[in-house]
Amino acid sequence: MKFYVNKDENLPIEANKKEKEIDKKGSRSNIKLISGLELTGIFLAVLLIVYVLFPNEKLYYYIQRQIKEFKSEEEDVYLSIKYLEKLLKKHPRQKDLRIALIRKFIEIGEFEKAKEHLTKYKEYFGDDDISISLELSILEHELFIEKERNTAKAEVLKERIKSLIKNSVDKVNDTYTLEEFYTKAKEFNLPKTALKIALKLSTLYRAPQSQTRLKYLKDKEIEWLKRTFYDAISVGNYKVAENTYLKLSVEDRKNYLKYTKDIANFEIGIGRLDEASKYLAEAIKLEKDKKQKIKLLEKLAEVDTWRHRYDEAVKHYIVAMNLSDDYDTKKKFFLEALQRALWSGNLDNAVAIIETYGTFFLNDKEVLKKIVDVYLQKGDINKAYLLAKKGHDLFKSDISLTKSLAKLSLWNSKVEESFRYYLEIYAKTKDSSIKPQLLNLALALNKYFVAKEILEEEFKKGKFENWKKLAEIYTHLGEVEKAISILREAYKKEKDIKILKQIVKLELSINDINGALKDLDTLLAKGDLDVLDAQELAYLLYINKQYDKSLKVLKLVKDKATNKDILYWTTLADIAWDLRDKKTSIEVAEYLLKNGLARDIDIQRLIIYYAENKKFKKVEVLAKKLLETKKSEFAYYHYLNSLYNLGKYREVVQFISSLSQSEMDKLKNKSFFWGIYANSLAKLGKIEEAIKVYELALKYNPDNKDLIYSFLWFLVDNKRDKLLTKYLVKYRDLAYSDKKFTFLYAVAYTSMQNSLEAKPFLKRLIDIEPNNVDYMLMYADVLDLEGQTEIADKYRFKLWQQLRQKLNKNPNLINDREFLKDYLRLAIKFLPAVKIEALMEKAKGVLTPKDYAGIKISWYLARGEYEKAKQLVREGLGVEPWMKLSLALKEYDKDEMKKLLQKQVKALPIRDRVDAAEKTGDIALAKKLAFEGLEKNREDFRLYKQYKELQENTAPKLKASAEVVDREIQQTKVKTSYKTKLYKNFYVELGNEQLLTNSSSGEGLINLPTNLRKSYIKLSEIDIDKRLSVEIGQRTGLKDISYLDFDFYTYLKDKFNLSFKIGYNLFTDETLYMVYGGKKDRIKAGIGYSPSPWNFFNLSIEYNKYKSLDNKAIGTGTIFELSGSHKFRLGYPDFTVSAYIRKGLFSENTDKGIINRISTVRNPQVLPVSYNEAGLRFSFGYEKKESFNKTLRPYLSMSISYNDVYGGGYGIEGGITGNAFLPAGDISIGVSYNKGFKGTGNTVSNFYIEYFLMF
Repeated sequence: MKFYVNKDENLPIEANKKEKEIDKKGSRSNIKLISGLELTGIFLAVLLIVYVLFPNEKLYYYIQRQIKEFKSEEEDVYLSIKYLEKLLKKHPRQKDLRIALIRKFIEIGEFEKAKEHLTKYKEYFGDDDISISLELSILEHELFIEKERNTAKAEVLKERIKSLIKNSVDKVNDTYTLEEFYTKAKEFNLPKTALKIALKLSTLYRAPQSQTRLKYLKDKEIEWLKRTFYDAISVGNYKVAENTYLKLSVEDRKNYLKYTKDIANFEIGIGRLDEASKYLAEAIKLEKDKKQKIKLLEKLAEVDTWRHRYDEAVKHYIVAMNLSDDYDTKKKFFLEALQRALWSGNLDNAVAIIETYGTFFLNDKEVLKKIVDVYLQKGDINKAYLLAKKGHDLFKSDISLTKSLAKLSLWNSKVEESFRYYLEIYAKTKDSSIKPQLLNLALALNKYFVAKEILEEEFKKGKFENWKKLAEIYTHLGEVEKAISILREAYKKEKDIKILKQIVKLELSINDINGALKDLDTLLAKGDLDVLDAQELAYLLYINKQYDKSLKVLKLVKDKATNKDILYWTTLADIAWDLRDKKTSIEVAEYLLKNGLARDIDIQRLIIYYAENKKFKKVEVLAKKLLETKKSEFAYYHYLNSLYNLGKYREVVQFISSLSQSEMDKLKNKSFFWGIYANSLAKLGKIEEAIKVYELALKYNPDNKDLIYSFLWFLVDNKRDKLLTKYLVKYRDLAYSDKKFTFLYAVAYTSMQNSLEAKPFLKRLIDIEPNNVDYMLMYADVLDLEGQTEIADKYRFKLWQQLRQKLNKNPNLINDREFLKDYLRLAIKFLPAVKIEALMEKAKGVLTPKDYAGIKISWYLARGEYEKAKQLVREGLGVEPWMKLSLALKEYDKDEMKKLLQKQVKALPIRDRVDAAEKTGDIALAKKLAFEGLEKNREDFRLYKQYKELQENTAPKLKASAEVVDREIQQTKVKTSYKTKLYKNFYVELGNEQLLTNSSSGEGLINLPTNLRKSYIKLSEIDIDKRLSVEIGQRTGLKDISYLDFDFYTYLKDKFNLSFKIGYNLFTDETLYMVYGGKKDRIKAGIGYSPSPWNFFNLSIEYNKYKSLDNKAIGTGTIFELSGSHKFRLGYPDFTVSAYIRKGLFSENTDKGIINRISTVRNPQVLPVSYNEAGLRFSFGYEKKESFNKTLRPYLSMSISYNDVYGGGYGIEGGITGNAFLPAGDISIGVSYNKGFKGTGNTVSNFYIEYFLMF
């Protein structure tokens, strides 16, 4: 290694120069520091010391080293080192001495000492070029030794050398040192550092522009510029490469073309195509050689292709083509240019290239094919066809050109010509790939025999792929049976379900229904239909009237169909609807609607379905949607009807109010329009407006039966009886010509509780339909209105039997809503409670909640289970006004009765409303209602009875009676009374009674008065829940006395009533002694319980204090009684059974006072003895005995008893009662016979006549 030493201030310039010369020679032989003999002595001394102090291995190394050095005649290194060390002690800052010493230590391998002196050097002179060079020398020598030893330290040293080179480039400016560094950078594979050094050297060797540049420096500059250029290329540093390229283009012009090509290739390599294109263009300009220029043009075209600059590439290929003298090269560049034009998408440019240069190549098959392809892409089918035809003429053996010509002929509508070319190809090649096209053309040109021949040949080879086309061919040739036969053969071998589908289709096409259905069953069992097949099969089945099969086929593929299969969905919807498969039709319609594919008819079907199922919210949405596109009557009806059923009455009115005049003109003749409009107004409480709407509608449509029908029903529903009566009269003729009007009239008059008018219409309906349940039920209701409950119940029983027979024959009827409703309405009258409970459980899932609740309330009311009925009424479902009134009557709820009478009087049963009016104290209203009811229901005896009782209780009334009694003695009783109203609910009655004795004596009796008389005045108050009366009178006999009688009766809640009586000096008839000579003071209390109209129970206790007329205390008596009765019928003839038990406790004093005057013995027994008694009574028609009757009615009563004093007893009474003499007069005539009652053994018989007259 050679080193340059910089000038030192302690040495002359000549010494510096000399040092450099010495360095170049490699020695300093001209300076002798010590003689050879001295050196030998020193060597031996050193050797001895080394031997003692150093290990053998190191000693050997130094010996060898010293031997080698010793052999040098010019210099003794160690002696030099010693000399240098002495000099440095005197001159430690002498730079050259230290450099020389460091080098000597390096030479002898004393690297540590070399490093010590290098450190000293840096302390004195800094880190300069020489120090870096010396450090590198140390590391290199160390590396050499470590490589010899093959130690791991060698790798560490390599890395330190690399690091030193990398980090020192910027510090070193000495060119010789930098060149050494460059060599080492290359040696140690540091390309980027080498580039950096080369770049620095190219700069250092560049002389100032103002000086004459030495040739040596210029060569050096160019050399290092080249190195910089190629090093930059090798590391991919395009910026340095480009800058250096620019410098070389000036400094080394003769190699400029080479540099340009090289940098172009470099730019291509790193993907800088734009720059590469620029350099290639420059190279093309510089290049003089034609072949090289063509190559450069080709490369530039390739670069522009990579840049997607296809138009530019085309230009370069065209230039290259024009420069070229070789045909193949020209053809190559022509095709490349054409291809680039195609890639650019500029078909016009491609055509222009062809038209400009293509004629030169038209006889070339490859070029001709390419040109045909270009014209195909351009869409110029005709030119492509002409060129292909030329190619076919030139190159007849080329099959690809013939194929192209076949296609182009077809595309040019030259079908026959295309067929010939395909046939030519097939004849030459037997290419199976063109068979499909050849077959299609044969079929299109009706060349069935050609197609048949091809396919039959395939079938013979066992290839059945084209079975469908062969079947089509046979079908066209009229050989369908043969087609089916061949398809069966194919199916047996291929087991392809598609073949079976085709067989079914062909069988259906020739009406072979049995065969088709058989194969269809097989096909459906496989379940491998696609949507299109299903459509076609369904169509064929449908036109062959196999409707169910058609629907089944379509449904099988429903899961495979998508929203793109519109025809499939609409076909399925239509067929399902036609076959009443609503479930499928509606599902499909909903699918179509969801996917925005629904037709108007689909929407209409959905509307109908939703309306039937009460899904009116959906109806509203769809009908509104339909109105947007189609303002049809259907859409208007369902939109308005849905709003009405959703309770959106205000929206109905608003919608109708918003209609245009044209829309009104369209709808004004539609009865549904007016009906919904009017009923919506009614629901909003605007009944009068609603009536006006109907009347306006009838003005537009006076003969519209539907409108009339709707209006009359409206009046029925809204209880407008007066207006209803008017229009019923007006349209009465319709009731005789149209059955639905007959029924309406029957309902209307029944709802107005007018049996007189309703009955003829119902009879008319029953004559037409004797077994109609609705007619018979209503007829029974009308009979009830007439009071003919027995006949009504016969109708109901007969009807119930009919329904029960139907149910026994068809148990499924229990699930029919209308049937079950009618059946239950009747069953609650005739079936036991247990069976009704079971029926009601079943009815829960069948009847509407409203109907179910209504029937259950009726049942509870009929059974007297008022608490359960009340609970359902509170819930409000199925509640009718009559139910509320029935509960109010039973509970004596006066407020509820008044409310119902005020708001819903027309809706209440006529007899119940009369009863309610009476109980609320509005007797005038009760009479009015009863009278109006009788005008419409002249046969209703129960209503007549109510009216009569009202008259009896409240109208002025005169009553008279005469009775002959045989009770040991004969007596005649004559009674007269007159009753009238004072004020509101207060009444006054005046009366007189006389008891005439026909004989003055009897058994044990003497001196009897012949005439006993009683006169009285009675004041009473009759209210809804109580009755109160006070009677004051005077009686004559053995002694005249006055008496007072107080009577109180009140209704309690829960079907109980309470009575209380107090009397003073009252008449008593326990015995004849007491009749003529006694009296009593009485206190009596009783409580009654009536769980239903048919049953009554009573418990009473009575305490009597008996006295003679002269006030002698005779004794006391206490009577306990418990009684009960059950009515089997409420209407005439009423059947009642009663039972009682009675206990009488009596005590009697001795002195009888004034009674002794009429007794044959002194102080006789005048009171009954204590007793216990039980009895049973049966009565028939007894309610008529003391009531007003229009016709003569018989009555009868029979009773038996037993007491523990006299044993058995019995009694019988019978008579007849009815209207007599005057319209408001009533007479009763009867006889009776009784024995052994009330603890006595008396026998009493009598005959009586009673008559009363109301004013």
